[in-house]
Amino acid sequence: MTCAGTTRELWGLLPERVEPEVAVPPWPKFMRGCVRYRESLQAQLPDAPVDDREYRE
Repeated sequence: MTCAGTTRELWGLLPERVEPEVAVPPWPKFMRGCVRYRESLQAQLPDAPVDDREYRE
């Protein structure tokens, strides 16, 4: 048996792919989490450089 043959057999043992269920918090709760995360960064790394660029898609 070749390595490629073994790989195909192993892939066949994996369970079927299941799409994850996505849930998002309401905006106010999401934004509170963002603010807490940023405050935590400031507390842990007060001298970290600041990147003031706007996000672009």
